[in-house]
Amino acid sequence: DNINDPGLLSQYSSLASDAAGRDAGILSQFDTETGRLGTDWANLERQASTLGKGQKDRIDREAGDTLTQANRLAGASLRSRGLGNSSLVGNQVSQNARSVGFAATDRKNAVDDAVTNKLLQLGQGRIGTQAARGTQRTSLQLAGQDRATNLGLLPLQLQERLLAGQPFNAATGVNY
Repeated sequence: DNINDPGLLSQYSSLASDAAGRDAGILSQFDTETGRLGTDWANLERQASTLGKGQKDRIDREAGDTLTQANRLAGASLRSRGLGNSSLVGNQVSQNARSVGFAATDRKNAVDDAVTNKLLQLGQGRIGTQAARGTQRTSLQLAGQDRATNLGLLPLQLQERLLAGQPFNAATGVNY
């Protein structure tokens, strides 16, 4: 075929256009998958933020049971010594509430710390994944641009060879 044949040049242009369309589709699919990953990360983070709720509820129930038990024991002990109607009962109940409250707060703070650490780990994982996906997308995009550029230049290179009197392609051994 003649290299100046518009049909041949049109085929090369069509190849370039098809490749660009495929590359756009690949990037679109990649972006969709990246969006799904972002949703998955958000779901994990939301679940992690509620991890401690059940534990903290249990701590509150246990603290209430412990306080009730401690107050009963204190009341019984003071009554057995004839001090059941004294101000010592109120003082002991108040002391029990402080002690149990501090212990419960410490336990709930430990739960909060564990949840915070888990959220930080998830956040770091998310940032790492987003950075990796960004790099991968850039690589895909650059590869597509290179492909489109090379396919787009092919007809021009062939025409240049003809104009320069070099229709022979040494790489393929074909005479154009």
